[in-house]
Amino acid sequence: MAVLRWPANKWREHINRPYYVTDISGTKGLGALMCEALLICQHAEHKRLTPIIISSNRLYCSPGEHDFLAQFFEQSSAKSVDLPRHPNHLRTLWDLRLLGISEDMSLEDANRLLVKYFSPSARVMSQINTVLAQIQADHFDLTVHYRGTDKHLEAPAVAFAAVDDAVRRYIDKHPSVKNVFLATDELTFETHFRSQFPGLHVLTYFVDRDVDSTRGRHFASTPPEEKAREAIVNMFLLARAPMCIRTSSYLSAMSRIINPTLKTQTLSLTHWGSTAFPEKQIIEQEQSVH
Repeated sequence: MAVLRWPANKWREHINRPYYVTDISGTKGLGALMCEALLICQHAEHKRLTPIIISSNRLYCSPGEHDFLAQFFEQSSAKSVDLPRHPNHLRTLWDLRLLGISEDMSLEDANRLLVKYFSPSARVMSQINTVLAQIQADHFDLTVHYRGTDKHLEAPAVAFAAVDDAVRRYIDKHPSVKNVFLATDELTFETHFRSQFPGLHVLTYFVDRDVDSTRGRHFASTPPEEKAREAIVNMFLLARAPMCIRTSSYLSAMSRIINPTLKTQTLSLTHWGSTAFPEKQIIEQEQSVH
């Protein structure tokens, strides 16, 4: 089926010049979606075209909407352009490959493209600043991301104790750590983490805590706009620190792209060895400093 779409994709590319218009329409988490968006931007620039990225991903789009990204990001390429009516549709990784889009990119190039095409909107920045106001600073001392629930389908589960040990080792080396931002889809982990580190000032950002704990939060019945806002704000807050201790996840991988100075310690690889962008680049960078 993907091969049959190839002529139509080439036709869309032709009629939309000088823009490269893509609708990331597949159902996927926000971090994965944004990573694909950056790969598409790189592909478009290599073709000397201007990328315009929209997403009708039904997890984040309300019925009748065709793009949720415009609510949260300022795309410089789209500000003065009437949206063409014939975007390419990116549903799966097979579509990415069919379009000839390379799945390899440096973290530095990813950051450049993010800054160029996906600046957070004033709405997003307001939410971020509201959280930061609670610590009266513009960054945390440490961020932690624990991805659980259905992540076992992509990567082995990480024991809570493994995160505890990593955090304790970091605090031993940086005893001034006080303000910590925690992002997790496992509310039991949040309870555990607070009990293990009662001396830390731990902040989280949820728009809805009462969701199905057996599935990723992007599959929750929470209104689509709220799910998108929660994921994007968490992504940017995880980036606001010198270090992020994390399990394998596109969400905190995007945080590393958002903040090029962010150091990471990744506690798990995917079942396929974290060979895809951007986990591959993040792991290689971590290994290069040891």
